Amino acid sequence: MMKNITCIIFFLIVSSLAYAGKGVVIVLQAPLLNNDNFDSPAVTHVRKGQEIYIHDKHFGLSSDNITFEGMADDEDIDKVEDGYDKEGFFQTLDASGNAAYIEKKYIKLIFNDRRELFSKVRPFKYDPTDYRLEEPLQKNYPIAIEKMFRAGAFMAFGPPRHVNYNYVSPVVAQNFSTRIGAEIFYAKKVDFDLYDRFYFGGMGHIYSFNSESSMQDDSTAEEKGGEFGAGPFLSYIFFRNNNWRMTFSGGLTLNYYRSLVKIGSEDGDDEEERFFDGFYFTPKIKTYIVAKNITPAVDFMAGFDITMNIPTNISGSTPIRNNNQWQEDPAADNIHLPFGAIWSFIIGINATH
Repeated sequence: MMKNITCIIFFLIVSSLAYAGKGVVIVLQAPLLNNDNFDSPAVTHVRKGQEIYIHDKHFGLSSDNITFEGMADDEDIDKVEDGYDKEGFFQTLDASGNAAYIEKKYIKLIFNDRRELFSKVRPFKYDPTDYRLEEPLQKNYPIAIEKMFRAGAFMAFGPPRHVNYNYVSPVVAQNFSTRIGAEIFYAKKVDFDLYDRFYFGGMGHIYSFNSESSMQDDSTAEEKGGEFGAGPFLSYIFFRNNNWRMTFSGGLTLNYYRSLVKIGSEDGDDEEERFFDGFYFTPKIKTYIVAKNITPAVDFMAGFDITMNIPTNISGSTPIRNNNQWQEDPAADNIHLPFGAIWSFIIGINATH
């Protein structure tokens, strides 16, 4: 019995001497490995601020230590590795007293001398083991939000349609303004989508445009118009990460077109104004990129809109007073929108709730 007690005491003394040093964990959570290589399995983990035993072989002598040869004068004897440059492993003990290994960069050795000044408690700009989500967490986390809504508003700029009234006299010169407008949309994530990519909703737009024309008979014309439209659309997010989102959408709008056409001579005589209006459908597609979290609630978006024009005739809603300036045939007395496509650059804001 006495022999066993003596062996245990001896073992404890030897273990204490073999692991005389200590270190403090400086990352959120560091693994203790079975061997000093990365292929070895982790036997346990230690947390930030915890002190663990470190084998004495990793400490060496401080230049302050007195030896039989005098002060330690080796320049490397009190060198301290720190931060990302620390490679390899420190030998330590796990909770069962077995040898284990921990990466050097996760530990600050406790020297109890001036070498403490040579290493940092926080050498990392970002803790490589910190798996916690960045604050602030999204609303209702970690409960899944069943309904997601998205809204946006943006300005649109693009080339003109180059359409005008079917003038009696041939046109010799024309000037069209830039097509300018604004659009809004509001959509909800579709129920079958488990990955928050498909949204269905409604969109609306308003555009304004004008043109000036000079005819061969020296008469002039001015057209000022606008277009209002609304309809359904479906969008799909085909790329996203923490900072960016790219979306493709398509839809159909019912549009109301209204234009005021004024025809007269250069000297201002015999001027006459007439309104033309009508309804027509236009398919629309968009692709845009969203810069997320410009503010906590608003994202920035920019992209392109393409509108397909279906052939349509916009008829006059005002009777003719001067027959010499307007088409007498009702089939020709219109503004014709030909088949084609027109693009616009869009820029605006986007929000999700």
